[in-house]
Amino acid sequence: LDAGALNGEHTMNFEWLGEYGRMMALGVMTTLQLLLIAGTLGFALAVLVGFGRLSRQPFIAWLSLSFTNLIRGTPLLVQIYVMYYGLGSLFVSFPLLRDSWLWPYLREGFWYVALALTLSVAGYVGEVIKGGLRGVPKGELEAARALGMPRLLMIRRIWLPRAIFILLPTLAGESVMLLKSTALASTVAVMDALGVANLIRNQTFLTLVDRLAGKRTDAWQIHYAAQQAQARGEEVFILSVGDPDFATPASISERAVSALLAGDTHYSDVSGRPALRQALAAMHGEQTGQMVSEEQVIVVAGAQNGLFAVALCLCQPGDEVLVPEPMYLTYEASIRASGATLVPVAVDVERGFHLRPGALAAAITPRT
Repeated sequence: LDAGALNGEHTMNFEWLGEYGRMMALGVMTTLQLLLIAGTLGFALAVLVGFGRLSRQPFIAWLSLSFTNLIRGTPLLVQIYVMYYGLGSLFVSFPLLRDSWLWPYLREGFWYVALALTLSVAGYVGEVIKGGLRGVPKGELEAARALGMPRLLMIRRIWLPRAIFILLPTLAGESVMLLKSTALASTVAVMDALGVANLIRNQTFLTLVDRLAGKRTDAWQIHYAAQQAQARGEEVFILSVGDPDFATPASISERAVSALLAGDTHYSDVSGRPALRQALAAMHGEQTGQMVSEEQVIVVAGAQNGLFAVALCLCQPGDEVLVPEPMYLTYEASIRASGATLVPVAVDVERGFHLRPGALAAAITPRT
C-alpha cells in the first residue's frame, strides 16, 4: 500500500514487480518452507508434549510443564536470537563441526529460525493438545480398553484423532499465528517475504514516493516538457520554477570565488553563521518591528527546506494544514512528509488573490 494511504488515497504500486518479482517469489517460498517445517515438526513434538503433560510419571510431567512454561514465557524474538547468536556462535568454536557436512546448514540463519519456530509451536500447541486429550469422552477410551485394544493402538486410532478433531478450529488459528511469526526470520538476515519486502523498500524508496509528492507535483511534467522543447530550440517561456533568466550579479560571484580561494570550504554552524544570523535578526526587527535575537534565527537552504523543517516540527500524522490555493507545487510534499494533510483554501481572484475570512473559517476543523 502506498504511503499516500496516510491521506486517504489507497493505491497499489506494482512498479517493482518487473525487477524484483523473482526475488519476492523466492522470499514467499522461504516463508512457506518455514511454515511447513515448523508446522510439521512442531506439531509432532507438541503431541509428545501434550501426552507428557498428562503423564503419571512425575519427571515426565514436570519436564513437559517446564518446557511449555519456558517457551510460552519468553518472546519468540528472544528465542530466535538465542538460537542464531547463541548456538550459532557456539558451533563456530568447534572445528569438527566446521569441517563436517553439517556446517553448510549450521551457518544458515534459516535453520535456526526453523528450530525456534518448531519449539514455539511445540510449546503452545502442546498445551492445546493436552486440553484436547482431556476433552475426549472417557467412555470412548474405556470402551477401547474393554475391547482389549493396546494402549498405543488406542492412542493412534481413538484418543489422538478425536482430540485433533475437537481442536481443529484452534489448530487453524495456531497455523495462522505461525505464519505471522515467520516474519521474525528477517531479523536474522533470512530473506523471507518480509525480508525481501524490506530490501525492495530500501532500494527503491517506493513507500516514500507518494508521501513526498502528491497530485500537484504532477505539474513538474509540464516543466520537464518545456525544458525538452527548449533544448530542441523551440521558443519557450518557462514559468514553473523561480529560476531567473539573468546572470548572478558579478559582485556575488566574485565574493563566492574569493571565499573558495581563501579556504572557506568547511562546515559552518548548523544553524547558520552567527554574523549572518545577527544581520537577519536586525533586518527582521527593522522591517517588522518585532525584535528577535540571533538564537531565534536559523538559516536554511531555501524556502522549501524551511517549510519542510517547520512541518516536521509542528505537524503530526492526521493534522490538517490550511494553505491558500493556488500555491507552489511542493507545498503539499513538504506537509505530507510529516503525515499531515494539506487542505487548500481558494483565494478571491477579484480581491487580488486575497483570502476571504469566511472561506478560511469554513475550512477549520478540530484537526486543523
